[in-house]
Amino acid sequence: NICYMIKRNNVLNANIMCRGPYGKLVWTHTPTGIDSTNTRYYRAPLAQRQDGFIYCAPYDLELLDPKTGAAVWTYVTPQIPSGVAVADDGSVVIAMSGTNAKLERVSPTGVVIWSITVAGGTSAENAPPVITSDGNLLVSYMVSGGTNSGLQLIRVADGVPLWNWLSGTGVVGTLSSPTITPDGRNEASIVSPT
Repeated sequence: NICYMIKRNNVLNANIMCRGPYGKLVWTHTPTGIDSTNTRYYRAPLAQRQDGFIYCAPYDLELLDPKTGAAVWTYVTPQIPSGVAVADDGSVVIAMSGTNAKLERVSPTGVVIWSITVAGGTSAENAPPVITSDGNLLVSYMVSGGTNSGLQLIRVADGVPLWNWLSGTGVVGTLSSPTITPDGRNEASIVSPT
């Protein structure tokens, strides 16, 4: 089956749809929460665990049953979600945007394991995170005020930052998810200067 999100112009909500063979609709799910401003960006709202369950985070974070689309649980996020990444143990890391933008790791049962602000609280917008081959988390971010961008490596187990790279004043561009090279060692990146 293929699951995807669709949001129509001038409609305040989005739907998650799952289609089976030959495009037959299997189920539809309307996520909790609402984008009352109709301006929310949807970067990477879906991620699938190894057991098939689907994390959905266009508004709040939900775990969806892959057979029915029903929400197993919902976690109300403190900020606007910008993307999710699934760790090996089935937990999920959710990146958010807003003042002192956060990253949170949530257990497979919907309990927050840790919560941090990216780049020591200077981040205003986080791109969808990526889990590296060694089990760490890589996230690119834009600094409050849009003065520059950066990249931070965080240990998934406990949320401890391992290193932070800042692009330098005036080097700002399009915020995108990091890319991991095939050898798994070279974390490549993030910002395209404009």
